[in-house]
Order: sequence, then structure tokens, then C-alpha cells
Amino acid sequence: MQNMLLDILQMIGSALFMVFFFGACIFIHELGHFLAARMCGLHIVAFSIGFRKAWAKKINGVEYRIGWIPCGGYVDLPQIDASDDVIKDENGNELPKAEPWKRMVTAIAGPLFNILFGLALGCVIWIAGLPQESPEMTEFKVRSVEEGSPEFAAGLRPGDVIIRRNGQSFRRTWGSFARDIMLHVGDTTLTVLRDGKEHDITYRPAINKKVSPAEEIPYPFFRPELPVTVCPEKGSPAWKAGLRDGDRVLSVDGKEVIGSDDLHVRVLYSCGRELVFTVEGKDGQVREVKVKPEPYAGVTEKDGMWMTGIAFSPNGLTADSALAGLPAEGKILHGDKVLSVNGKECKDVESFRGCVKEAGSSPMTIRVLRNGAETDVTLTPVFVLPHQIGVTFRIVTHPNPFQQFGSVLNLTWRSLKSVSAGIGHALGFDAGYTALGPKHLSGPVGIGKYLYISVYRGSLILGLNLVVLITFNLGLLNLMPIPVLDGGHVVLALLEMIFRRPVPAKVLQPIAYTFICILILFMLFVTFYDIKKLIPVSAPDKADPGAKTEQAVQNDTP
Repeated sequence: MQNMLLDILQMIGSALFMVFFFGACIFIHELGHFLAARMCGLHIVAFSIGFRKAWAKKINGVEYRIGWIPCGGYVDLPQIDASDDVIKDENGNELPKAEPWKRMVTAIAGPLFNILFGLALGCVIWIAGLPQESPEMTEFKVRSVEEGSPEFAAGLRPGDVIIRRNGQSFRRTWGSFARDIMLHVGDTTLTVLRDGKEHDITYRPAINKKVSPAEEIPYPFFRPELPVTVCPEKGSPAWKAGLRDGDRVLSVDGKEVIGSDDLHVRVLYSCGRELVFTVEGKDGQVREVKVKPEPYAGVTEKDGMWMTGIAFSPNGLTADSALAGLPAEGKILHGDKVLSVNGKECKDVESFRGCVKEAGSSPMTIRVLRNGAETDVTLTPVFVLPHQIGVTFRIVTHPNPFQQFGSVLNLTWRSLKSVSAGIGHALGFDAGYTALGPKHLSGPVGIGKYLYISVYRGSLILGLNLVVLITFNLGLLNLMPIPVLDGGHVVLALLEMIFRRPVPAKVLQPIAYTFICILILFMLFVTFYDIKKLIPVSAPDKADPGAKTEQAVQNDTP
């Protein structure tokens, strides 16, 4: 009951975070316009916090409003609009045209405030540190490649060491490396070391629906071996045993650890038996540490599960490995394909889980296909409670605000380039191949979803990091030289300064109305796909405390 209450409070807190900061990014933008307009002496009709006026009060000629919808805000500046020959205030009185430099300053102030807001929040991230899924690496050793994938067809195999991408050396985290592949326009070439020789693997990235079915992104079909660095909580079993921040786990019980998901599963289903960790400290010294996992706080019998210990690969009922200390260890081999249980055919992982639960403590006869021949394996499930040692699997970096801004600037440019190429490719132009397109962009619905998830399943720092990305993007995109955007107002003001006269309204109006229609249709298009992404896929269960997995681990029980 207490865990349920905490979960509800966290859901509420995550929702409030989403509403507040999503609105704050818009509000800060409009505040920049408002303050610049006041400084330039422009006529301001209203300044509103939120939308759909609920309360208003006029002070010094400006109506300050509070809206029923507490998300963002707006400022009503009639003199900024250059599409009318005659400009009027809220009472129908004619207003003088604003000087071009004043319009330019007012237009730029909104995006500038977004960037300043991002730099300010970036200082918090700089001080607190930002978790990364892996250290920055100059090479990646391939752990597995999905058969039938473009990478596998091109010749990529487990054990290959990737040393270059498209002819360039790299120093990237795994997440950044995967993003580089997804955003690249054209075929991808991976240079790998195999048996001491270099080989080029060239392939065309494809949509990987197994990673995120709703998103349909070209995420790589291969997984690397990543070093596992732990951060133990003080007073936890790991801390008491002698593990310390920055210790890199090399093996557990003599078996190599190939990722944080691998280590998490071994601890989770250890049944509380003592584990021998071989770790390398920050000083480079290798030592052994004996750790005895403990059940999660508040865990009861209802949280337990019947297990055999088979960990399935993404390819259905094919075994990837057998979990140490559980019945399948030594009996189920890598590559075994489960055909039936007690004579009953198994079609998928879910049906196998049902068979395990039904068997309980009774022996199960599992028929597997091994090396082309069928064989029977007898396993007796055991009841397992989830255990933990009190560590998080993360590496913390401290990028300064300007590094964060540079990263967002680079990401924004590459994203726009990739999406533009996708549009051109769809229209039949030779713009280069990319699996990304407009449907992969996010509108208010998608942004709100990611903000919520970043806090609910992550942390406040991860949430703030996303807010920084959003507010930087809001500023940068508004500077694009498109009519109705701030960048468009800047361009019109510059043209007026150069040619000494404004662009005629009869020329500007149709252009402005056309772009307004395009933006509205684009927002409807993006929102449609945002909602579509929400409907078909249910959110995965929130990870256990201390878990940091790259992908959900598929074993015979959840």
C-alpha cells in the first residue's frame, strides 16, 4: 500500500513537472518579447500567463491576464505584424508603424530568453552531473547481431570491434553512437577489426520495431559490450561489502559481465546467494568483493515468481543464456529453441511463462531444438523473490552550459537535415536515403509525454536535461527565416532597413497566410503521430530501484 501511494505521488509530481516546465519554456519566450517591447516603447495590448482568459487587470495601458489553461502564455503586440498596411490597437485606433530595429530587437528577444533560460538550467546540470548509459569510447565490441537485420546481411558478426564510422574515428557514448547512425543521411559504413584485419561493413539502416514499435526508428540491430560501472548507495549490501563509486565490474562468480542489464538480472534473481564480484577500481587495481544480495524493501511473497532461469534472446523462444544459480544453468545452452513443455506446444515467450507458472514446484519436460536435433530437458522451477545490492549503473558527466548548447545546436541541425532528406526522398528527389521523416518529430503532445517519462522513469536531472533541450530548440527553431516565426520578422525588418521601405502588404499577406496554413497542417500532422504513438503501445513497467537497462531483458518470467 505504501509503495502504491509513493508511486501515485511520483506520477503526480512527474505530471506537475511536465506542465510547469513545458509552460515555462513558452512563458520565458513570451516574457522576452514583452520586456523588449516595453524597452522599445511598443504598444502592448496584453500579456497573459496561460490561455483562455480567467482573470485580467489593466495596469499602465497593458492588460495582464491569467488563463484557465496554465501552460505557457502570450503577448499581444500589434506593431510587430508587418502584414497590414494599417495597424490598430484593441480599441480600433490607428498605431504608428514600429521602426525596423525595434521590431528586430523585440523578435530576437524571445528566442534569446529561451537560450538564456537553457543556459541557466544548464548550470544545474553542470553542477549535479548528467548520467550516461556508457563512458565515451573509441571502439565498440559487438556483443550480438540480430539475424535477418541489414547489419547481419552486410557481414557484421559478434566479436567484431567497430573502430570507425563512415571513415571517421569517434569518441562517443553508445547512445550518441547509435544516434549518429540514425541521423546519418545515406548508407552507413562500419570499419571493424576481425582476426587482426580491418573490414568495411556497409549497410542501409532500417526501422527497428523491436526497440520501440510505436516510434519506428532506425535503431541499430546490434548490441555492444559495455563496461559496467557501479555507484553503490551508502549502507547498501554493495557498500558494506566494499564496492565503491567508479568500480568497474569485470565478472560475477567468474563469468564475464557483458552489460548492466546482465548484471542487474543476475543480482535480481540470485535467490540471495553470495556473489563474488571481480572489480577494477579507479586506481586500476583488480580485487574480489563478496556481496550478499537482499530482497527489495517491502517485498512479500506476492512479489515472487516461479522461474527456470532461461533468458531468451529477442528472436522468440531461442535461449540466449541460463541464469546462474537457477535450474536451467548447465542444462539449457545458448541457441536452444524451446518447442514444447510437457508435450504442449509453446508459440511465444508469454505461453512459456504461463507453463512455468502452472507447473509451480513440479518438474517440467522441455523439448528443445539443439544443433538440428530435438532433445528433452527436465527442469523444476523455483520460487524467486527479487533481490538487490543497492547500486545504480551509471556514469556521470558534467558538461558546462555552453557545451550543452553546442550539443543541442549540432543535434538540431542534423535532425533537420535528416528529416528534410526524408521529405525529399519521399517526393522522389535524390536527397539521400534516411529512414527518418516528419512523423518522427514531436509536437506538444509528444514533448509532454517525453517530459513526463524522463522524470517518472528517470530523475529530476534527466527531466531538466530534456527541458534544456526543449528551450534551446524553441529558441533556435523560432529564429528560422520563415514568415510568422520570429526569424521571419527579423528578415522583414532587415529588408525594410536595406530598401528603406516595408515589403508591400499585398505581397506579404498571401505568403504569411500560406505559411500559417502550412504550420497548422504540420502541427496537426505531428500531433496525429504523437497520439498514434501513445495508443498502441502500453508503457513498460517502471524499472526496479537501481536498474539501468539498455533494453528489456526477456527471460521466462517478468
